[in-house]
Amino acid sequence: GKATFMLGDWPTCQDLTAFSIAGYEEVSKQTIDAAKVDIDVRAIGMLLEIEAYDAAANVYKYGGVYKDANQGFSSIQSFASSPARSVKGKELKGLYSDAVANEIVLEAFDEESSIFQDVSNFQRRIMVEASTVAITLHIYAIDSLFWADELCDTNGSDAVKAWDTAVAALVGWTEGPEDGGSSDNGVLFYNIAQYLCKKAGKCNMANDSEVNRSLISRLQEGKRQLLSKDCVGAYTQAMEIEKLLQTVLVDTVAFFAKQIVDDKLDTESIVMGFIFAEALAPIFDTVDKGASSVIRQNLGSFPNDNLMKDGMTAVFVALRSFVNREAIDCALLTAPICQYTANTNTVPVIADNNGFLPGTGTNEDPSPSKNQNDASSLLGGAYTSTTNVETIIKLTDKITMIANAETADVARAYYTQSEDGISLKSLSTSIKWEEISKTNPLYVLYMYGFWNSDMGDSDGDGYSNKLFDDKPLLPFGDTIVVDEMEKESGFDAKLTAETISLVNVWMAITSELYKAVTFCRDGATNTDRNPIDDAAAFWFGSQTDTTVTTGSSLFAWASRAQREFTGTSGVNDEMIKMLSSLQDSYASCKTATGDQRKDTAL
Repeated sequence: GKATFMLGDWPTCQDLTAFSIAGYEEVSKQTIDAAKVDIDVRAIGMLLEIEAYDAAANVYKYGGVYKDANQGFSSIQSFASSPARSVKGKELKGLYSDAVANEIVLEAFDEESSIFQDVSNFQRRIMVEASTVAITLHIYAIDSLFWADELCDTNGSDAVKAWDTAVAALVGWTEGPEDGGSSDNGVLFYNIAQYLCKKAGKCNMANDSEVNRSLISRLQEGKRQLLSKDCVGAYTQAMEIEKLLQTVLVDTVAFFAKQIVDDKLDTESIVMGFIFAEALAPIFDTVDKGASSVIRQNLGSFPNDNLMKDGMTAVFVALRSFVNREAIDCALLTAPICQYTANTNTVPVIADNNGFLPGTGTNEDPSPSKNQNDASSLLGGAYTSTTNVETIIKLTDKITMIANAETADVARAYYTQSEDGISLKSLSTSIKWEEISKTNPLYVLYMYGFWNSDMGDSDGDGYSNKLFDDKPLLPFGDTIVVDEMEKESGFDAKLTAETISLVNVWMAITSELYKAVTFCRDGATNTDRNPIDDAAAFWFGSQTDTTVTTGSSLFAWASRAQREFTGTSGVNDEMIKMLSSLQDSYASCKTATGDQRKDTAL
C-alpha cells in the first residue's frame, strides 16, 4: 500500500489477467470486478473535489466500474442501503443509526448543504471517501465474512464467493495482485494499515504492515477452511479479522487525535478524526459507554469548534479501555495507546527512583475500588462470579502492558503497580509460609525443587538458609521474574510477560483452588472472598470472547497452544465446566455440616 492516507490520483493501470489481490490468490473475475469498488470510491472523491457533485452522486448511486455479481450489487449505494444478511452483519449494521455513512455521503453531494456550507471541496471528498471505507465497506466486509460462514455447511460455492467479496471490500483492486500490495496505490482498509505503519516507522522487514500480513493470512486460511467444510475454523478466522479491523479503527482515531492536537487547523485530520470516531464509537458503546463518550466529545461531531477539548491523554486513555476489553494486540498498534492506563490520568506509568508511580509517592493505583461483594461476569458470561474480582481481572491488562513495554523500567512499574493491595509482584511476595505450607502442597513441592536445584542452597548436612538464586526461597516466582527482567542479554517484553503468567499467575490459581478446599473443610466459607471466583478471574482475565486467541490471559494462552499443537479446544472447555462445578460445590459448603464439609472438600 502507499504511504499517503487514502487520497491520491487515478491508479496505475494493471494486468487484468492476474486473478489475485495483494497476494490473496485464486479469485474469480467477479471478485476482481467487486474489488474495483476502490476505483469508484476514488472517482467519487475526485469528482467532488472539482465540484462535479451530480457526476459524483451518479457514480455513488448507479455505479462506475464496480460490480458485485456474486451478491447482486451494482453500486456503492446499493449495498450501503441494503439490509445485512448474516446475524453478525445485522448486529453490526444495527449499531449505526439510520445508515449514517449513506446520509453523510448524500449530504456531501448537496451543494447547498447547511452542514457543509463552510466546508471545502477537499473536505467533502475526504468525508465521502473515509465514511465509505470506515463504515460502509467495513460493514459490507464483515457481513460477507459471516454470511460465508453461515453458508458453509449448505452451499460451499456461494460461501467462497461471499468470503472473496470481503477480501475485495477490504483490499481493493488498486493494491494490485502482488504480495504486499502496491507501493503507490490503494484506498481501502488495507491501505490505511499500511499508511499508519509507515508513518510510525513500525512496518516489518518487508516494509509491510503486520496488521495486513495477519489480515491476508487469516483471509487465506478462512477460505481454505470453507473449502474443507471446517465451518468452526472459518468462523474463528472471521472473528479474528473483525478484531484486526477494530485494531485499524482504534489506531486511526489515535493517529488523527494526535494530528489535531499538533495542528488544530489541519483540515484533513479534522474530517478524518470525525469519520473514524463515528466508525469506532458505536462499536465502542457496546463495551464501555463512558470511554466511548470521551471519543465522541473530543472527535465525534462536525463541525466542532472545540476539538480534542480534553486533550490527547484523555482520548488515549479511553482508547486503551477499548483495547483492554476487546483484547486487541498492542503489538499491532502503531500509536502508543498501550503506554497509557485505562481509567487513570497517570500516563505513561513509569516508576520513579523509589519504584513509586509518578505523582503518588506510593505504588497504589489511585482508582477507587469497588465493593468486594459485587459480582463480575467473566468470559462474556461463561462464568459469573459471586464476588467482585475486577482487581484480579485488571492484572491481565497489566501483563498486556508489560508485553508491549519498551523498557524494563516501564515493565517494572506495571509489575509492581498495586490496586486494593494486589499487584503482579505481590502474587509471589505476599505469600506467607504459615498459610502456604498448610494449603498448597504443589507450591511446597516447587519450593523444594528450586531449593534442591543448582541455584538453591540445599546442604547435604541439613544446613540451609532456604535461599534460591541468593534470595529468599519462599517468593521464588518474583525472583524468576526479576531475573528475566534484568538478564544480561537484555530486556524481552514478551518473555517477561509470559514468565509472570507462568510463575506468578498460574501458581496463584493453584493456591486459590487449594484455599477453597481448606476454607470448605474448616467452615470458613462465610467470608467476602470466594477463592473459586478468584481462580476463575486469574484464568479468564479480561477475556470476553471464547473464540479469540489473542491477549495475555491464561485462557488465551491455552487457546493458542491448543490451536498450534492439538487442534482441539478441550482444556478451556473443561476449565469452564470444572470452575463452574467447583463454584457450586463451594457454595454448598456454606450450609453443610462438619462431616459434609469434609466430604465436599475431598
